[in-house]
Amino acid sequence: MEIASVWDECLNPLSTLKIIEGKLRSLGGKSATLRYLDDVQDSEDVGALLEDLQEAVNDYMVCSQM
Repeated sequence: MEIASVWDECLNPLSTLKIIEGKLRSLGGKSATLRYLDDVQDSEDVGALLEDLQEAVNDYMVCSQM
């Protein structure tokens, strides 16, 4: 089953990056007041997006080696 998910990622490697980009843009589009109030949550969200980005890059590297 794990092989199928790797192949799915290889079919469209940029889709994950586009999702991450959209989430980053939504965080960047917050007003200064909301960013101040949601500082801890935003930090956690950015940390999760960095993990997603690392996974996407790793998947891309694996797919490019196939």
